[in-house]
Amino acid sequence: MESNYTIEKKLSFQILYYNSLESLFHNLFSYDEHRVIIVDSTLYEVWKDRLGPYLQKFPFLAIQGGDRHKNWNQVILLLDFFENNKVRRQSVVIAIGGGTILDLVGFAASIYKRGISWIAVPTTLLAMIDSAIGGKTAINWEGKNLLGTFHFPRKIMIYPGFLDTLPSTEIFSGIGESIKHGFLSGSKEIITIFPKNNPLPWIQKNIETKLSFILSDPFEENKRAFLNLGHTFGHGLEFVRHYTISHGEAVVWGILLALEFGIERSITDLEFGEEAKKRIQGLGYSFVLQPGEGTKLVKTMEKDKKRERDYLNLILLHE
Repeated sequence: MESNYTIEKKLSFQILYYNSLESLFHNLFSYDEHRVIIVDSTLYEVWKDRLGPYLQKFPFLAIQGGDRHKNWNQVILLLDFFENNKVRRQSVVIAIGGGTILDLVGFAASIYKRGISWIAVPTTLLAMIDSAIGGKTAINWEGKNLLGTFHFPRKIMIYPGFLDTLPSTEIFSGIGESIKHGFLSGSKEIITIFPKNNPLPWIQKNIETKLSFILSDPFEENKRAFLNLGHTFGHGLEFVRHYTISHGEAVVWGILLALEFGIERSITDLEFGEEAKKRIQGLGYSFVLQPGEGTKLVKTMEKDKKRERDYLNLILLHE
């Protein structure tokens, strides 16, 4: 005798766009609820004059971003901060920063008291079009993102003005993820120079592409896996190079390698693959493996979380 049960979890979240920092914070703090704030320390120093008056009204903690800080020590720091500031199940945690800050805070929020609500305020291009969208949280442990959860933020609040002070290397990283979106959507409009003077339509186009895979498969049981294009190779490279290469650049390198891999195995059409590589390289992306990195990369990829049994799943382009 057996009894079978199915529980469907309903997910809902908002993506909100703002043309001023003041309107974002007015909405963010318009509700009467207990909240704490985590902010990227570098961002806070740059935006202190404008962020300070808002953040100092609430308990807030400035922490370092970057993949080298996406670890258990930072998670414990966040959990201690939650506990010391009496965060309850009904509280909300607000994360302001790039992808690593959002990953860290989302992960800590997902395990604290079996999950508390959180809000994402992405401040880098990559975070706006990718990291903040989809509910994935993670920290690095024995490899890239090997510990993680699905824990969707209640709101994603996007203010493109944060990009005005973003280093060009971070813009370059964000464009890397957009190249992936362009191939998955078949849109050449995305695989282009970043329109810095009017970024919002470009940002929204990328978000729409990612959502087209997520909304029907929020927990990556099927088609959402296509969003891993370039990531198996890319995550391996990030780990091998001790996170000295940006995530977006690593993803582009992974796409280039996936194109080579697909062409060699007659999965990717030769003419399409060569044209795709030229288009990517025309945007300024090119990579060379250093001596010994190939062996290290293979060993790292063997630990990839997308591995099944004795097989490593790769997303390749077929044209």
